[in-house]
Amino acid sequence: MSNFNDCVVIEALAGAGKTFKLSLRYLELIQMGEDPKTILATTFSRKAAGEIRDKIIQQVAEAVLEKEEGDLGKLCGGIPELSILKEEEQRKACSQLLRDVISNLHNLQISTIDSFFVRTAKAFGDEIGFPPEWSILDKIQEYHLLQEAISNMFATMDPKEMAEAIRLAEDSSVVPLLETIDTIRKFAYNLIRQTGRDAWVWGEPLPTLSYQELHSAIDNFESQTATIKGQLNSIPKDANRARTGDWKTFFKTGLPVGMLNETYLYSKKPIEQNVVDALQPIVDHACAIIANRVFAKNEGICGLMELFHKSWAEIKHKRGLYLFDDITHYLKSIFSIDNLKELSFRLDNQIDHLLIDEFQDTSIPQWEIMKQIVDEIQCNPQRSLFFVGDPKQSLYGFRGGEPQLLRELPKLLGLDGVDRLPTSYRCSPPVVDLVNKVFESAEQSEILSSYSAGGVKEWKRSFVEHVSANPTKKGFAAIHTTDVDEDRKPKLCYTVDKVAEIVRSIYGKNKELTIGILVRKNTGQQIQRIVHALRSHPTEPVPASEHGGNPLTDSPLVTVVLSALLIADHPGDTASLFHVSTSPIAKSLGIGVTWKREDAFELSKSLRQRIMNHGYGNVVCELAEPLFAGASKRDKMRLWQLIELAETYSSSSSLRSSDFVEFVKKTQVPDPATSNVQVMTVHASKGLGFDAVVVCDLNEPLWRNPKLLTLSENQCEPPVRVSVYENESYNNCIPKQDEMWEQCKSVQVQEALSLLYVATTRAKHAVHLVIPPRPKNENAKKYSPPTSKVVDRFLRQVLDIDEHLAPNEVVWKSDINDEDWWKKVSADSEEGDSTPQINLQWANRKNNQRAIASASPSSLEGGGKTKVIERFAGGTNTAFDRGTIIHKWFEDIEWFDKVPSIEDLVASAPSEEAGRLGKEHLEDAAAKCIQALQLKEVQELLTKPDENVSVYREQEFVVRVEKGTTFAEVVMKEHRPNSMNGEKLNKTSS
Repeated sequence: MSNFNDCVVIEALAGAGKTFKLSLRYLELIQMGEDPKTILATTFSRKAAGEIRDKIIQQVAEAVLEKEEGDLGKLCGGIPELSILKEEEQRKACSQLLRDVISNLHNLQISTIDSFFVRTAKAFGDEIGFPPEWSILDKIQEYHLLQEAISNMFATMDPKEMAEAIRLAEDSSVVPLLETIDTIRKFAYNLIRQTGRDAWVWGEPLPTLSYQELHSAIDNFESQTATIKGQLNSIPKDANRARTGDWKTFFKTGLPVGMLNETYLYSKKPIEQNVVDALQPIVDHACAIIANRVFAKNEGICGLMELFHKSWAEIKHKRGLYLFDDITHYLKSIFSIDNLKELSFRLDNQIDHLLIDEFQDTSIPQWEIMKQIVDEIQCNPQRSLFFVGDPKQSLYGFRGGEPQLLRELPKLLGLDGVDRLPTSYRCSPPVVDLVNKVFESAEQSEILSSYSAGGVKEWKRSFVEHVSANPTKKGFAAIHTTDVDEDRKPKLCYTVDKVAEIVRSIYGKNKELTIGILVRKNTGQQIQRIVHALRSHPTEPVPASEHGGNPLTDSPLVTVVLSALLIADHPGDTASLFHVSTSPIAKSLGIGVTWKREDAFELSKSLRQRIMNHGYGNVVCELAEPLFAGASKRDKMRLWQLIELAETYSSSSSLRSSDFVEFVKKTQVPDPATSNVQVMTVHASKGLGFDAVVVCDLNEPLWRNPKLLTLSENQCEPPVRVSVYENESYNNCIPKQDEMWEQCKSVQVQEALSLLYVATTRAKHAVHLVIPPRPKNENAKKYSPPTSKVVDRFLRQVLDIDEHLAPNEVVWKSDINDEDWWKKVSADSEEGDSTPQINLQWANRKNNQRAIASASPSSLEGGGKTKVIERFAGGTNTAFDRGTIIHKWFEDIEWFDKVPSIEDLVASAPSEEAGRLGKEHLEDAAAKCIQALQLKEVQELLTKPDENVSVYREQEFVVRVEKGTTFAEVVMKEHRPNSMNGEKLNKTSS
């Protein structure tokens, strides 16, 4: 390990190959002889973890196969030990490296950080205090447990104490309890667990005037005179507002504004001293009232969450169900360097090498745990650390992600700095040109610089000029304006129209292109409206789909089935009854148009009985059947997805059909359509790339008011002070709020820049930004320059585009655009060949009662009984092992092309059975297999015919039989698109 860098921190821009670098590091460790069980690679999503594993295998496999020139050199160039070898030696080393990886697939420690924490918590369950059998809460379980916890909370605790806590937390005791507590839980609960009570309950109540003192001060103020007419006229108005006791309104206008911001100006003129002296006691009283309310609300939220925690934690412990945040919290309480040896023992492997991808999404609680492992690894030079990420792509601050951890990591690890990857292998030069011009000029934006110049500077610490890895790659970058009506305000309908127009143009030129349409949020059903506009165009429809999916309730026909299931649980739901009785399924249920309760009770009884007998899958299928006749293609698909969801739910179902309905409403089901046109949020696009990207929704605010303000002395540690949001105009009233606001604004600016950066860097070839034109009001008597803090105004400022633009125009283009970029993509497309679709006609299910036992024929050999002595005999059935191996060899054959060698067959034999059989018997079995494959009849059977034929190897099927029935295995061969033929082959034990 002399030339091996044992501690690496990489900041990589979008598309620079972070996963490639991490997989190279992993392979380098394997090449050096490190045990895969000692290498832990983590990231923050299951999809990303799968990509890392696949990339590791793909890289070494491509190097071995050398399908393209340079595959071998690309891998070996990244691994120093291989780069110094001769080419033939490199091939041998890569082949061995591939064997090492494949033979250790079961030992690869590649997972999400949450998955690693769960495994660790399983090992320390007793110390943490978890029950023996526990699992992770899903969304449906979380909702029901939350209801139960809040119910228990009110049943077991003092009502006066609860009412006071809610009053303090919400400034009112008349609120919807479940929604209120759940809302507070989402933004405050985990932060309270991180910081403790002291960070929330701070600040001594400020002194206020008594009723008499206040009104005496108001009378004194009202009696003042002023030589400046404007100030004299404002005094009685300000005094009247003070008497109402609405202190926030009091500070909105008049003389108090200049007193609050400490400029002591009114209409740009100094407030006269006698007026200042008379007004000051009232202003101090108002400030104290506002500050004390903040103190009380902080304490109220903390107190309410402490009461909630008792009930919430108790019911989760009782049920053995926890959220991932709970795992992190409880694990942190017992995790230390002293426990790491015990952890290695209990997990049966020591972590010698730690690799973390997307480190910018790490939360502080997660880091507090991982830091213990990092510190221990750094104590031994034979162990290593590898971190890769990009602070510019941090989008998960709302989940606790802290990009500052990555920026400060070199200092924490004692490094001089980070390694940077400035080259984008994803983006074309025009896309890179747009990215550079927007973000290099971020300080020139008056919106950002006036709000938080420090935030812009901090974000740009991680920004370097981007370079495209392929300077000749064709591309396109442009900004378009939408249409507008007489009121000149941005409207979603015009945005949808412009997006659809751009996408239809691209799709019409080349249908093989992948197109991503990105929105900032889906609060206005932007995704659904864009998909509908693209699909429903009368002459140029585009088969767009929603990435990640939506609940199936976006189909009206699905809601009919759900209404029927609601009646099963709630016979008094006459609205659902009327919905069902006026739908196509009414006839199959034997009802006419009705809203009578007696009809609902009969239907409810019938449906409940059917669910108990047949399960949700069958009942939902029967309910949906009449709806298919008049359904659109998409509604049919959604109905089938509902049936599949019901089948999944049946395995752990509740007899309460309303629970299933709630499950459907909360479960996002992706559209299985293989469309290359995907619509999604920017957050969902993280890690993806598209040939063309259209970014819209850019008239939205750059940031929104936070729920909480925090003050951190060290960005890598929990905050030392937390407070509810209060407008920054009251900074002079509330101690330390000005510092909290400065930190908040810095974070808001960085998150706004990151969101736009991620959106624009998803594009491989072309990026189109859609903004509103915001035309000038020609009828206005006086021009007022725009002040809105929205994304499109930021783009106007950094790209020097006019504030007021013409509608339906291209208002900015890259100078290096290529209008025919799509032609080059077509020539290089790897997606041109589509897999032919074959329809299989399966037998109708009959006698579909639930809980039918099933078994494979081989499992029934020997009468279906197993003796305990055979279970632990270590495997001595030579004939069975021989049969299993030969079965595997024939299973691997799709179509016959050549007779394999004995060496090939021996190498591909299942290792466990081959080990028991021994070399001599294994080679004999291989010889017999080759002898069989040389038979003319076998070769004719396994040779692919000229017509369209598909092979289904080891296709599962079910045949219902009575006990004691003997039967043969079946091989299915499809000769025609809509039918299946079966041939019986007698089962043998070779």
